[in-house]
Amino acid sequence: MLSLSGFREIEHTADWAIEAWAPDLEGLICQAAAGMYALMGVEVSPEPMVTHSVALSAEDQESLLVAFLTELLYLAETRAVACEVVELHCSDTALSASLVARPLDRIRRQVKAVTYHNLAIKTTPEGVRVIVVFDA
Repeated sequence: MLSLSGFREIEHTADWAIEAWAPDLEGLICQAAAGMYALMGVEVSPEPMVTHSVALSAEDQESLLVAFLTELLYLAETRAVACEVVELHCSDTALSASLVARPLDRIRRQVKAVTYHNLAIKTTPEGVRVIVVFDA
């Protein structure tokens, strides 16, 4: 039996993919971020940490998810940090998050981009779930 929230890597022919699930959209976005970092093999330094805020808007839930994960990839590439979500609020088209950014010690596998390939957030009796494919 799966827990209420989580993620797992799933097989994909050419790229990498994760499945994430949670009771609500906020939890799903957090699980997808954790799954992406796990897929990348991210290792962070315990110190120092910096707070970072993000505010995004998009046309729909799927675009919002892609925008958030892309922002995390951007921060990893340009500032060499990985972010942990401290607080996140979102609607179907807007998101605001408070993050703690920690310096990256290592990334084992580089993700080039978050894709829209077959991306659909699905509502289930347990909550919401999504499969996210990453360009490797």
